[in-house]
Amino acid sequence: MKKGITLLCLCMLLIILGCRPKTTTLSFVGDILLSRGVASQIDAKGADYPFANVKQIFLKDSLTIGNLEGPLTEHDQGVYKNRHIVFKASQQLAKTLANNGLNLLSLANNHTMDYGYQGLQDTIKALKEHGLDMVGTRGQQSNLHTFVGENGMTFGFLGYTVFPPEGYIVSEKRTDVVYYNPELTHYEITEARKQCDYLIVQIHWGKEYDTYYSTTQEKVGRQLVDSGADVVMGHHPHVIQGIEKYKGKYIFYSIGNFIFDHQNYRYTDESVFCNWYQIMKQTLNGGQSP
Repeated sequence: MKKGITLLCLCMLLIILGCRPKTTTLSFVGDILLSRGVASQIDAKGADYPFANVKQIFLKDSLTIGNLEGPLTEHDQGVYKNRHIVFKASQQLAKTLANNGLNLLSLANNHTMDYGYQGLQDTIKALKEHGLDMVGTRGQQSNLHTFVGENGMTFGFLGYTVFPPEGYIVSEKRTDVVYYNPELTHYEITEARKQCDYLIVQIHWGKEYDTYYSTTQEKVGRQLVDSGADVVMGHHPHVIQGIEKYKGKYIFYSIGNFIFDHQNYRYTDESVFCNWYQIMKQTLNGGQSP
């Protein structure tokens, strides 16, 4: 009799554990610079130093997403623009990013091509070698990245930059970052939306150091939502801008710097760290915000 009761209790416990809702946690961070002043700090204090206070958070979540400002390359031929804003970092730092819990990086920004096509190729290779995924490039791979969370939902990610090429000539035959184009971006988002339950669009836009988002950003952000984005995550201004809820979806106009060196502007040392929870697949179907 006791054996039967024990087995019954064990079965009930397994049922209870099996019914617990599974949570998917996405962590979003802003601009990540590993060059210039940050490189000096890394040389002095070690490659893991910038991540010391967040590593354990990143390792525990389902996915950590950021914007990588600048290529990982040993190539020495930079593009033709102000040398102070031509960035690069060692390819070895791809391992550092992975070891500290980063999983997915947007390369769609105005610095990824600072060392031309070779710099981009080196970056893609280094990230892939250490299991890091990316969005925001076109040529060798799709812009869309999908991730199946613990709750069974498929999350889709896309990356775009609104800024034109700086210091190099674009060739459609070569790998490049993905530039925002109203018609093409609308098509890409509508197609991507068919392949996932939840779509996040990262976009590099806005005016640097301006704490208020522009009417142009608002127009573009709402267009992205109208096309099918569930969340729009903005970066580039290096300061925090506002958050808008539009048609039940969220537009984060700028979440500021995550890792960056000192800048002589107010608020550049402030950042938004977004933890996004999705508990059950029914959450979206039920019309509730996460």
